[in-house]
Amino acid sequence: MLAGLSASGAHGTLIQIVDPAEETFPYSGRIEFVEPEGGDLIVAGRAEKWADDYVARVAAHREQIRRETDKLDWLFSTHTTSRSAAELLLFLHSGMMVGKGSMRLANVKVGRSA
Repeated sequence: MLAGLSASGAHGTLIQIVDPAEETFPYSGRIEFVEPEGGDLIVAGRAEKWADDYVARVAAHREQIRRETDKLDWLFSTHTTSRSAAELLLFLHSGMMVGKGSMRLANVKVGRSA
């Protein structure tokens, strides 16, 4: 989808908005996760054993997004909902004012893993 937009001449910024729990997986013990759309239930008997794999998968997914946006010369950042939305707005505004190469020099970051 992004490649099609980029091929048409569009430039953009992709923001991944996450809750802090989505990045750290702070769960332990028996946890039931309910899939929000279909209602499917996933039970983790010892959720803390899932943490390392979960965090690694989130990091890999984020890196895949970053590679794609870099390839298309789009901007990418993350925003954690526990942080001020003003940081995100500053990043978006800066991205509208300058090209991606200049943004790297400006070193504007949003969230812990921007």
